[in-house]
Amino acid sequence: MALPTCAIAFGVMLALIACTGNLTSMAHSNDSQALQGQRVFTVNSHMRQTVILRGNAGMMHVAVGAPGRVTIKYAVRHTGAGRPATVSYSHNARANSITAREIDFPRVSSNSNDQVDFTVTVPVNTNLDFATSSGSIIATGTKGQVALVTHAGNVSVDHMLVEGNSVLSTQSGNVTLAGNVQIGSSCKIHTNAGTVSAFFPHSARLSISASLALGTVTSDFPSVSPSSRGAVGSIGHAPYGYVLIDVQVGTIAIHKI
Repeated sequence: MALPTCAIAFGVMLALIACTGNLTSMAHSNDSQALQGQRVFTVNSHMRQTVILRGNAGMMHVAVGAPGRVTIKYAVRHTGAGRPATVSYSHNARANSITAREIDFPRVSSNSNDQVDFTVTVPVNTNLDFATSSGSIIATGTKGQVALVTHAGNVSVDHMLVEGNSVLSTQSGNVTLAGNVQIGSSCKIHTNAGTVSAFFPHSARLSISASLALGTVTSDFPSVSPSSRGAVGSIGHAPYGYVLIDVQVGTIAIHKI
């Protein structure tokens, strides 16, 4: 039996509305997407772990969590068309190391963009090796050797005992270290353009050497003498931990806590 013309027209109109709604939903999903993931690793609590993060754009934040467990969470903010970034993992139990790496796919348009933020919890005694092209790095409460490097962003370390040959570095941004450096260990701090703020306890035993091309230097410790080109001195008595600060343009501030 033939359907009335008005019924056919009404059906076509409903189909077009449904189709348009689907296309709009797809357009919105291509415009901006938020994806998340998490991985939990059980590790030998008697062995110091090394956690390695590699990113291209996004924040990295690490704090102390449960003993014997490393948790890595990531959040991807994807804009534009194409496949969103993801994260690959590897766990080398023999080397006591865990690596998480941002994986980006080819851009299909000029407005395609990905930002991957990492949030990590680790045991107290953990070495950190983090690097990103763009984004800030924040580390709190750990003890171990650290290499925290970003090309554009801030590096902030709080309540940390730095060990080994450690590096805190940014090409453009500020670096803040609040904590101490283990006797016999060293910490190199660098920024091309920004402020270095170092907070040390009065009981610290540190040898400090700071260089500055252009800017200002201040120190709360009378034994660390600032000048227009940097600061040299020591806190406490030998043997020392070593702090080496290098700033091209900016400010160096050494504080007592």
